[in-house]
Amino acid sequence: MKRRFRKRLEIKTESCSTCGKSEPEVTFRFRSKRGYYATKCIQCESRLHHNYYKANAQHVLERTNNNRRKRLARDPAYRERIRTQQRANRPKHLDTIRRANAIWRRNHPKYGYIGIKRWRRKNPEKVRLHSLIYGNRRRAAELHAIPPWVNHSELENIYKNCPPGYDVDHIYPLQGKISCGLHVPWNLQYLTISENRRKHNKLPEEFVATSIN
Repeated sequence: MKRRFRKRLEIKTESCSTCGKSEPEVTFRFRSKRGYYATKCIQCESRLHHNYYKANAQHVLERTNNNRRKRLARDPAYRERIRTQQRANRPKHLDTIRRANAIWRRNHPKYGYIGIKRWRRKNPEKVRLHSLIYGNRRRAAELHAIPPWVNHSELENIYKNCPPGYDVDHIYPLQGKISCGLHVPWNLQYLTISENRRKHNKLPEEFVATSIN
């Protein structure tokens, strides 16, 4: 009858070169490229890396960003994966992104202005629509003409569907001489550019009377 003997494993210990503690060899980081265990324990290595990062944070960030830019330039799959992650995470961190963009534009006014000019040249229709929607909204807000319960998407649709050659006009003007209207969907109408200039801040009854005369 054959006897089976289980070989007893010998646990090797190693002393940390920093703190001097004797720990099992398997608790040290294994340098796979070099083929041996590290001379410092995990705690000492972590403390060393943490102190180095605190003392050289700017250098570490620049090196990391440079390596990331190089990989983005040469690896299309990695570039697409990063862009997908950014699109998914953007709504969650919108306020942080806006603050970071504002700081960057403040520190780089020249480059920020060039980028804005380039975008405006490529998207003239969006610029026109943006100025119509948000210009009137800002003006109405200054005049306290937007009620808190108004549906802003309805207002935006009215401006988006404005026919060419027409302006969106307030039936009852925001700055009338006798009364002032609100910036709400049912107080908006389409007028030709010339009619809108002639109407100015008149009430509808006054505008009709002057048109007849």
